[in-house]
Amino acid sequence: MSVGHRVGVLCAPARWWLVAGVVSSSVACAHANPALVPARIGRPGTIVADVGGAYVAPVAEPVLTAGRVADERVRAGNAPTDDERAAIVRAASAFGATSTGPASYLAVRGALGQRVELQGALINLRTARFGARRAFGFGPEDKWAFAMGLAARAGVDVASYRAAGGAELRGGEVFGGDFNAQIGRTSNELYDVWAGARLGYTYGGARLFHPAFVGSIGDAAGVLSARVHRVELSFNVGLRVGFGRFAAVVELDTAMAFFWANADTTTVRIDGVALSLVPSTALAITF
Repeated sequence: MSVGHRVGVLCAPARWWLVAGVVSSSVACAHANPALVPARIGRPGTIVADVGGAYVAPVAEPVLTAGRVADERVRAGNAPTDDERAAIVRAASAFGATSTGPASYLAVRGALGQRVELQGALINLRTARFGARRAFGFGPEDKWAFAMGLAARAGVDVASYRAAGGAELRGGEVFGGDFNAQIGRTSNELYDVWAGARLGYTYGGARLFHPAFVGSIGDAAGVLSARVHRVELSFNVGLRVGFGRFAAVVELDTAMAFFWANADTTTVRIDGVALSLVPSTALAITF
């Protein structure tokens, strides 16, 4: 087998992973922020590409639940009451730009020296994340590692889609950042296990339409402008198993957010606490 043929065989799966990631992004819209990296830093001179996805599953989000109930009644043909309209406003404002559901994930990371790693990622092909982290090895032959890092992200939504709470997103933006820390163990790079935590902040702005807004709030067409602030705390555990160039990665985040929001042309009070589980997975190839 020629060198060129071997390279083609190795790269073929990577091409399919990339295609799968691009296709999944066409239906993905959630505000997810997976890490999917072990605590150790990769070897200098190597680049790791990850293609995968995540799902933001609400566990305790009363504002979102009330908004969905009100949305179902309005779409069934019932005239919205003031309380139902307020419930839809709260859900749309708090979760329009930071929606639940599926998210796609494409990332590339590489070591900068022995202890520092840089990472860039695209979430839903609409939100870019860039970060750096520093690892501290300890234990026999550095089988244990502790890492700390900072990451920033920014995204713009230009497409229209049904957002959380039943409203239709007609444009928005998300900005944020976080501090993260992990501790983990590796076994000759055949597998990695880790546990970590993140503390961050997210700002989301959105233009939202709902039939209940027409003629009451928002502009003449029933489009409401809203802004949400979220202080986020998450704890995650992960596992990476691989051999040679290829690896499979799974991670589970337990994410809590304290949010407050405001929307134009309405005095509805919008704040609360949200709790979500965020399972994520990726296939990785090392170059």
